[in-house]
Amino acid sequence: MHKYVYSFEEADYKNKKVFGGKGTSLIQITQHGLRAPPGLIVTTEACNKFYEPRKDEITQLEAVLLKNPTPKVRSD
Repeated sequence: MHKYVYSFEEADYKNKKVFGGKGTSLIQITQHGLRAPPGLIVTTEACNKFYEPRKDEITQLEAVLLKNPTPKVRSD
């Protein structure tokens, strides 16, 4: 079984293929002692496994959102 979720502390920032660009940046920041919000990393493999069977549905939802953009909020 593959591991799909890692803490910033346990992951290897040199493995960009597994953790993606943002994930590796957060890993590196944390492991070098800089402050970052608490969190975790979901691997790119996990994201792909979630996305692939839902690809058509997600594309349809994106099309609906593009046709009906969020109204701009104005405060005077």
